[in-house]
Amino acid sequence: MRARTGCAAIAIAAAVMATGAARAEPEAGDPVAGKDVFEQCVKCHAVGPDAATSNAGPRLNGVVGRRSAGDKEYNYSPQFRSARLTWDVATLSRFLKAPKSTVPGTRMLFNGLASPAEIANVIAYLAQFDEAGAVKK
Repeated sequence: MRARTGCAAIAIAAAVMATGAARAEPEAGDPVAGKDVFEQCVKCHAVGPDAATSNAGPRLNGVVGRRSAGDKEYNYSPQFRSARLTWDVATLSRFLKAPKSTVPGTRMLFNGLASPAEIANVIAYLAQFDEAGAVKK
C-alpha cells in the first residue's frame, strides 16, 4: 500500500510540474495595464524622455536590469546604496510586493502591491523604457 501511495504522490507532483502550476516564475505582464498601476507611483517616480528625479524618488527609466541606486542624480538612503541588488524581474517582484522587507531601512513610504498581476503589469510597463526614457522597439 505504501508503494502505491508514494507512486501516486510522484505522479501528482509530475502532473503539477508539467502544467507549470509549481513554477515560481513571475507571470508575464501587460504594459498597458501596468501604466494604470504605475499611477500609484507618479507622486514620487517618473518615466519617459522628460522624466526628472524628484526629491521623493528616482526616475525609473531603464530600471529593469539596472543595479539598485542607479540614478546618479538621486540621493538614495545608505541602506539602498548598500543593498547592491539588480532589478531583474524576480527582484523587482519581491521589492514591489514588500519594499521594506526587501530593503530594510528604505525611505520609500509605499507599502507594496498585493496582486501578482499588478506587479507583473507594472514591471512590463517599466521594461518598455530604456535609460533615456524612450520606448524600446
